Order: sequence, then C-alpha cells, then structure tokens
Amino acid sequence: NGSFVRIDTTSPELRNVSLVSNNSDNTTAKYNDKLTLSFKTTEPIKTPTSSDVTINGLDTLSFYKIDTEGKQWEVSGIVLAGQNGNSTFSVSVHDQAGNRGSPVSVTSVTGIHLR
Repeated sequence: NGSFVRIDTTSPELRNVSLVSNNSDNTTAKYNDKLTLSFKTTEPIKTPTSSDVTINGLDTLSFYKIDTEGKQWEVSGIVLAGQNGNSTFSVSVHDQAGNRGSPVSVTSVTGIHLR
C-alpha cells in the first residue's frame, strides 16, 4: 500500500549549554539564588527528569520546555544553605525514539561559584 516505517537511530546532540545565576554577578550564587541551566538539542527530546539532569547544590529541579517542538529547555533550582565551591552539572537526554544523546558534564571551575 506504499506505507513505510521510519526507524530513528540518530542520537540527539546537546547545543548551547549554559548555566547562569540570577545573582547580580551571574557567575556566582548564594543561598536562595536561582540557577538556570539552558540547552538546545538537535531534535525533539523526551521531557528530562532529575535522573537525566543534575546540578549540585540545588533544591528540587524544575524543567521547562521553551519551544513547542521540545528542542529548547531550561532547568532551574534554588541554591541550598551551606553550599560552597563550584557548582557542577550533568545532562543526558533521550529523543522520542529512546536514543540517548552524548552526556555533557561540567565538573571544573567553569561552573557557577557557590558562596
């Protein structure tokens, strides 16, 4: 009948990954400041969860789809009391077919400094 099934074997790629603080110096954060991790993907992804995205030093994370396609995302949380040092994060996403994208992690001084 001319119909076909498309098999998706392409993994989504993360692009434009950034972490900023709502502090007046957006490279530092203190107790009760909000950190927001933003990223784009090369294809629509499943809604991420706290097992897909981690940001150390924050309370419960909130996930926001920025566009209608599911290719632009923001993840945010509030800095917990007693946090010190550099914030680190990890992102791993899955497309609608379940293909896992290459994870992105920042574990060095390029993260937000918590004080």
